Amino acid sequence: MKRNKLLVAGAAALSVLGLASTAVIVLGQEEEATEAAREHVTPLSQLGPAATATDVWSLQCGLGTSRARADVLDLGGVDGRRFIVTLTDSHGRAVSRTGNDGGASSLDILLSSGPGNYLVYVSKTSAGTFENYNSIVHCETSIGGAVAHNIMLVQNQ
Repeated sequence: MKRNKLLVAGAAALSVLGLASTAVIVLGQEEEATEAAREHVTPLSQLGPAATATDVWSLQCGLGTSRARADVLDLGGVDGRRFIVTLTDSHGRAVSRTGNDGGASSLDILLSSGPGNYLVYVSKTSAGTFENYNSIVHCETSIGGAVAHNIMLVQNQ
C-alpha cells in the first residue's frame, strides 16, 4: 500500500554546502516525490533572436551526487534552428549536444563530477526569432537515485 508522506529532500546536504537554507518539500506519494526531487523542468523559457543568445542556468547538486544530467526541449516548432545544451562543472569540464529541430529532446547529457555547482548553457545554431524551450536538469547518485538540487537562471538572453 502506498502511503502519502512529506518528503524533505536533502536539507542537511544543502545546508552543509551553503546552497540553501531550506530544502525542496514535496507532498504526495513517495514514488512521485522521488521523481519530483530527481528531475526539474525549468519554466517555459525564451531564447532571443541573436545567433549568440545564450541562457545560463546554475545547478547546485547536494551531497551524494555522482553526476548531473541536462536536456533541452525545442518548443519553437520546425524552423531550421536547433538548440544546443552544454553542461559544465566547476573544474572546467564540459559536455554538449545539439538537439533535433522542433520539439524533440536533445537526449540527456551527463557529467560525473560529484556534488557542487554546474552550469547549463542553452544556445541555438543560428539567428532568427525568439524561440521557446524547456530545459530538464537533475542531480543523481551513481545508480540514478534522486539527489537534492537547486536551479536558477543566471543569464537570460
